[in-house]
Amino acid sequence: MENAGLCEHVSRESRAALVLLLIEALGSPTKLAAELGITEMAVRKWIHRLTHPSNVNLRKIIELALEIDARQTGDILEEGFLKHRVELGVVRVCVARA
Repeated sequence: MENAGLCEHVSRESRAALVLLLIEALGSPTKLAAELGITEMAVRKWIHRLTHPSNVNLRKIIELALEIDARQTGDILEEGFLKHRVELGVVRVCVARA
């Protein structure tokens, strides 16, 4: 099994935002599917949130998104990680001090 790294901590919401970023940049779900080497139907299921990208596909999505728009990709991931940390109570002290 491949090490997923931080991919397992990326929320479904962030995964969806990255997919939409790439579809907008590439022009269509068909083009995104071709870039990722997957079916268009898989991408369409992600768009309609019937499923979400696996960690393996997410790694490809992040790599492609970083090439296309590193700042936006970073913002999406950072927001998702921060939300995850807040939900776990990890950043309560930082929020209270702000």
